[in-house]
Amino acid sequence: MTDTSEQVKDALLDAVVELTRQRYTRVSPDEAERLIRLYYERAAPQDLVGKDPIDLYGAAVRHLQLAGQRESSETLVQVYNPDIDEDGWSSSHTVIDVVSDDMPFIVDSVLALLEVQVRQVHVLVHPIAAVERDGDGRVVGIEPVDDGNGGAESFLHIEIDRVASGPNVERLRQDTLDVMRDVRAAVSDWMPMREQAAALAYELEDWSVEATPRYESSVGTDPAEVAALLRWMEAGSFTFIGYREYSFVEDPEHPQIVSRPETGLGTMRQTKATTRRLDELPAEITELARRPSILNLTKANTLATVHRAVPLDYVGIKEIAPDGTVTGERRFLGLFTSAVYSGRVEGIPVVRAKVAEVVRRSEFAPGSHDRSRLLNILQLHPRDELIQTGVDRLEEMALDILDLRDRRQVSLLIRRDDFGRLLSCLVFVPRDRHSTDVRHEIERILMD
Repeated sequence: MTDTSEQVKDALLDAVVELTRQRYTRVSPDEAERLIRLYYERAAPQDLVGKDPIDLYGAAVRHLQLAGQRESSETLVQVYNPDIDEDGWSSSHTVIDVVSDDMPFIVDSVLALLEVQVRQVHVLVHPIAAVERDGDGRVVGIEPVDDGNGGAESFLHIEIDRVASGPNVERLRQDTLDVMRDVRAAVSDWMPMREQAAALAYELEDWSVEATPRYESSVGTDPAEVAALLRWMEAGSFTFIGYREYSFVEDPEHPQIVSRPETGLGTMRQTKATTRRLDELPAEITELARRPSILNLTKANTLATVHRAVPLDYVGIKEIAPDGTVTGERRFLGLFTSAVYSGRVEGIPVVRAKVAEVVRRSEFAPGSHDRSRLLNILQLHPRDELIQTGVDRLEEMALDILDLRDRRQVSLLIRRDDFGRLLSCLVFVPRDRHSTDVRHEIERILMD
């Protein structure tokens, strides 16, 4: 951002302020100026430069009108195509205006929705203000946020490529409301979901000292290591979005997985039980569900509506009776944070145990060149793959990659997830043969 662009923005806002002082008669001229400067204070100069002052004035006033009355915890959304006669300003874009309590994830969640819908964003304005309201929810005063005045509300104004008026505009408004509902649910239940993770960690630590293990042991999924994973998630390495508990009902004719009413948190809140018959699932998935292994780590088959539009991370902790019978599952849905993707693998519970086991099985001598190369491969391996891949398949893939580094050939490594829903493909291409065209051709072949 250059000083020049800031100067252009300042000059433009001076013109908008002059219009506001003349036209916005609901408050004093000084108050009108203060509101308009507060509204555009954080806007990027490149989003404003070139705009007509009347359009910036009209957009701000229309947004303030939306905020005029709001109940506690209510989210207001309007989507419209500005018309000079109806709205007092015009634009070739469609406008999305949101007013809500200030919360994390508002901006990136709405932008993620627009990304999924392939809508180009042209303008983004996001003022946060301390709003005082009377008993009926009407605005009494709007001030800059500071440590003492509370009542922070988020105003989000986005302009996108034009959407045809009518049902398309209403559908976009409803989609935005749905995303904001999910954001509020995840943020409201953030602490209860963290507390649930901590409680399960304590439970698993009790399992680890039992004389007769109730669980099927495997590398990285013993109770103590899974407990460490939950504590690591709870400490800030996981964005909790939803949680729900399920019971396994062993009906002789139709065994079922039944959600437990009132256990849902975040986006998985629910009041009624839902049922899924195990005998309708593939046999290998039914066997996996009944196996007394503590941990399920995979990707859900739905995209996150909160924070980022990517497949949700699924962390399932099985409920296992002392006799080894699986009686249910406690399921977290969310997103691993950047700590997973940027930190050392030795710092990630469960993953570190898998990496250590792969290195041990290789029998490469400490300090040897091959051992160093193997460790480097595992450190650079896609983190989602490290999380989801069992140690046997991880060992096989790591050694294959080690061999590939000595060859100049195109290679493909495929992993099918345990639930049969996803395929992970790692394609290796010699550096001097790689280009954007080659990447696009690889994508086309894989999609076909």
